Amino acid sequence: MAGLLAPLTKPRLDRVGGRAWIATAGPRLCDEGAARFAVLVESAVQDGCVELVLDLSEVDDIDSTGAIALCEIEIALTEAGAEVAVAAAHPLVLSTLRSAQLDLVWPVSADRETALAGLLAAPVGMQPA
Repeated sequence: MAGLLAPLTKPRLDRVGGRAWIATAGPRLCDEGAARFAVLVESAVQDGCVELVLDLSEVDDIDSTGAIALCEIEIALTEAGAEVAVAAAHPLVLSTLRSAQLDLVWPVSADRETALAGLLAAPVGMQPA
C-alpha cells in the first residue's frame, strides 16, 4: 500500500566519475515504472556503460512486471559485459531478487554508496564479491 501513496518519481541515470553509472528506480517497480527503468538501463548500455549500480533503495513496491524487467535487465547487462552491483533495502525487493536468483548474479548492498564503493573497488572486468 505504501507504494500507491509514494510520489511518482521517474527513474534517473547519473554518471559517477569516468567509470560508473547509477540507475535509480522510483518507488514503484511495477507496470510502467518497471518499463521506464528497463529503458533507462538499456540506454546506459547503448551509451557504453560497463559499470552500473542498479539503485533499488527507493523501491518499496515491486510486482511480477518489475521482476521480469529485472531479469531482462540482467540478460542485457550480461550480454553487454557490464559489471553490476545492486542497492536494495526493502524486504519485498530483496525477496524478489532472491526469488529470481539475481542475488546470485549481482552483489546486493543495503545502499547505493556501499554498492558503488564495491563496484569501484574491483578492478575493471572483475565483478565485486
